[in-house]
Amino acid sequence: MNKYLRPVLMTLACGIGGGIVMALLLLYMMITTVFTTGGLGFVLELLVAAALPLCLNVVRNEGIFLKTAQFLMVAVSFTISMYYAGYVSAPADFANMNAAIILVSAILHAVSLASFLIAAGIRKFILKK
Repeated sequence: MNKYLRPVLMTLACGIGGGIVMALLLLYMMITTVFTTGGLGFVLELLVAAALPLCLNVVRNEGIFLKTAQFLMVAVSFTISMYYAGYVSAPADFANMNAAIILVSAILHAVSLASFLIAAGIRKFILKK
């Protein structure tokens, strides 16, 4: 395999695969807490959402573009969550449920995006790269 193609394919695979796993996990947690933003369940969701993109750090030495894979992971997960919101609320026109799913999903994915950007900034500041 071409030495330039392998990192790109590995980045895409890690980003898309991680995004699917992240979407399944976050959607399961959102369903069990009934899409509420109050309570201990939502705090646990926030912690998991903040930690999931950082789990890709274990493949840093495999030659992938880590920030790109993490961003792709969050983007794929958010896209799946939005499709889920439309799919669940469309048949019966549940506008309140759709708004709740979108709100919780947007908060969780914003926390995910912020966590890996902060981690990347700290890593860049410490390593001066």
